[in-house]
Amino acid sequence: MPQQLTLQFDGARPERAHLQSEAGEHAAVDWPKLLHSLRWHLGLSQGAFSARYRLPAEEVAAIEAGIAAPCPVVAAYLTIIARAPALVARVCARS
Repeated sequence: MPQQLTLQFDGARPERAHLQSEAGEHAAVDWPKLLHSLRWHLGLSQGAFSARYRLPAEEVAAIEAGIAAPCPVVAAYLTIIARAPALVARVCARS
């Protein structure tokens, strides 16, 4: 049975988020729920999230609506954003 990743936030500090799962290499991710939860805790609309993290707005909307799953590269990037959203935002703002 695939494991479920959940997004955990450190109290009132959404910049300190992390993904939590049981031990194992393969984990099923509910990308629509994870992405919506991440945006909600960061207080960002889909457009603002897309702009901050330099993702196509259409792709963010499709993932969140469950129409499309992220490719492995975008999945890895979303995982990094979930773990360190403030750091990724700072890096994106510099380039």
